[in-house]
Amino acid sequence: MKKVLSLMLAGFALLANQSHSVTFFADNFEASGAAGATSLSSPWEMNKAVFTSTGDYVGGYYPGTTFGPNAIVSGQGGVDQGTYQGKLWPDYDGWWGDWTGNKVVKTSLLISIVGLTAENIAPGQIQMDFDYKLQPTLGPNTSVYSFAKILSADWSQTWYTDWKQLTGGDWSHGSNVIGFDGNQVGANLQYGFMVVSSNYEPNAVFVDNVTISNVPEPTSASLLGLGLAGLLASRLRRRS
Repeated sequence: MKKVLSLMLAGFALLANQSHSVTFFADNFEASGAAGATSLSSPWEMNKAVFTSTGDYVGGYYPGTTFGPNAIVSGQGGVDQGTYQGKLWPDYDGWWGDWTGNKVVKTSLLISIVGLTAENIAPGQIQMDFDYKLQPTLGPNTSVYSFAKILSADWSQTWYTDWKQLTGGDWSHGSNVIGFDGNQVGANLQYGFMVVSSNYEPNAVFVDNVTISNVPEPTSASLLGLGLAGLLASRLRRRS
């Protein structure tokens, strides 16, 4: 009887997982680091925006036009991070007087997914998972975030964002999720990390094991199957 129950539960579990995840992007920095790379390159992109202390935009650069400060480093990983990690820190290049007048500098490292298809969004969600560790010494007015954005096909509008502030001392796991209702075909996605600083304060984040994949939501049939499996298991336990 136990063998029959196990087979039935396995069948229901298979039904529940009938929509398979597709990975759009994955980087653990091992191949690049082993090949001698010391900085990130395409498909990674960088973005910088400088603001006055009152929030007025001063200047910056868009993704795909300039690569700001980043590195592939070694020796920062824990048990799950391997030999190499990515690193992001503020871009204080001074072009917009970045270190004067309490200006706020926002520097981002990101991945873009361009032109979503119906198949891309059919599972219901696209999620970024990652490991991260903050630089030990951070300035008092600094912060670090991970983010996910849906942008219009022409990049002119941001329809939805998911921001998470990253905190903690040692390696931690984080994720950002975007959900879909089927109306986002043709839209663009961005997933990434941002360091925010002012007055040349130190700030940096190490990242590793970055993956972006669509996450199947359970169908009605799979939920029904799991419910029946639970009911069956409960009745068989009562008989035994």
